[in-house]
Amino acid sequence: MKWSVDRLYRNRKALLIASGLLIPFLLSLLLLPEKTFIANVLQDVFYSPFWALSNRVTSLLDVYQQNVKLSAEVTRLQFERIGLERDRIEDERFRSMIDALPREGFRFIPADVVAYDPGRRYSAITIKAAEDLRRFRAVVDENGIVGKTSSTTGRTANVSMLIGPNCHVAARDKTTQSLGIIKWQSGRGLVFDDVAVEAEVAVGDTIISSGMGGVFPEGLVVGTITGIATPTSAFFKQIKVAPAVDFSSLDNVIVMEPEE
Repeated sequence: MKWSVDRLYRNRKALLIASGLLIPFLLSLLLLPEKTFIANVLQDVFYSPFWALSNRVTSLLDVYQQNVKLSAEVTRLQFERIGLERDRIEDERFRSMIDALPREGFRFIPADVVAYDPGRRYSAITIKAAEDLRRFRAVVDENGIVGKTSSTTGRTANVSMLIGPNCHVAARDKTTQSLGIIKWQSGRGLVFDDVAVEAEVAVGDTIISSGMGGVFPEGLVVGTITGIATPTSAFFKQIKVAPAVDFSSLDNVIVMEPEE
């Protein structure tokens, strides 16, 4: 028995060829009714089930491909919605900045913060706008002064921030009109310097730009007085100021460009 099976396995190609030739020959010898009967049996047993299965598989593949396309379209629409929502939020924020800065004689150029400079104690940022930028222009957000442009390359500019050694602002106390200079002290602290000891300033007063110096227009918010010391042998008060701007989360800013 084993010998017969091995012999058939070794000659399987010849048997398949012989079967392929013999079966059609035998079928050709049958009469039409027998041929019709065998054809119906073959169709019912072999062709119809496989044809139905093939159609089912084809339909499933079509549905799968449609699902893949729909999933890709849904993903694309989600990213598009996120982008539109981000643009809407940025537009609303720029409008709020402009509304908070009603300055005649200035154009407002929206810009994105693209980099911080960690080598300068985070006192400098890089911004990018949709048009060319110029040096020594006031940079603000909806809360107040951020800094000034120090160097520019086309639409990109480096900004010296208020919490750094390269940005001083001529300022005044909004309540008493006392004049002084805003300077960086350390960390993110500011001092309101050169204020006479006779000046009646108080903790909680708002400090704004005075318009002197040519860079910052008058009335931009700088910060709030948080501490005052009056040394007995000094000519000026020692005034600490907390900046109005959150410099750790800058994203969008406005460059104030004087109109020609």
